[in-house]
Amino acid sequence: TTRPKHGAIPSACRKLAPPAMAPSTASVYESAPLLLNLERDPSTGKFTKLASTWCNLGLWPPDSPSCSFRQACAALTVALGEAANVGYGDSVLDVGVGYGDQTAVWIERFGASRVVAVEVSATHVTAARKAQDAGLLPAAVELRQASAANTRQIIASDGQQFDGVGRQFDVVLCLDCAYHFRPSR
Repeated sequence: TTRPKHGAIPSACRKLAPPAMAPSTASVYESAPLLLNLERDPSTGKFTKLASTWCNLGLWPPDSPSCSFRQACAALTVALGEAANVGYGDSVLDVGVGYGDQTAVWIERFGASRVVAVEVSATHVTAARKAQDAGLLPAAVELRQASAANTRQIIASDGQQFDGVGRQFDVVLCLDCAYHFRPSR
C-alpha cells in the first residue's frame, strides 16, 4: 500500500464527515486563533471571555505558571521588539500580523511612528480595521491585505502605494508566522 501525502485525508476518514460539514483549512485558520484567546470567567470557571485576538504562540515564562495566553503573546512581542531594536520614530513593516494585536505594541511601547501591517487573510484584516475604528488599534497602523511572499503585492496592496516604490522601513518584523508563508524557504 502507498502512504497518503502529508495532510491528505485517507478515504476511510472522508466518509466520516460530509463535505458540507468538514471545515476547510482556510476557515479553520480564520477562527482557530480566537479559541486560544478565550479566558475563564473567575466566578464560573468557564471559558467565556474573548480577551484579545492574538495569533502568536507566546513566550511562556517558566517562573509564572498562571500566565495567560494574552500575557504570553504580549511577552513574545516585547521580546521581538527588543531584539529588533524597535525605537522611537521608527517606521515598521510587520508582515503576518493576524488580527493586528502586536501592532499597537510597536507604537505604544516602543514609540514607532508608523506601522505598515501586512496580513494575507481578508477576515483578519477586516476585523483589525474594525478594532482600529473602535480605537483598539492606533491610527498610525496601516492595515494591508497582501501576501508576505509577494513583495510587489505588499508595495501596491489595495491599489495603493505606501509612499512610492523604494519606501524605506527602519525595521521589518515577522512575529511567529514565517512558517505560514508560501513558498517556504
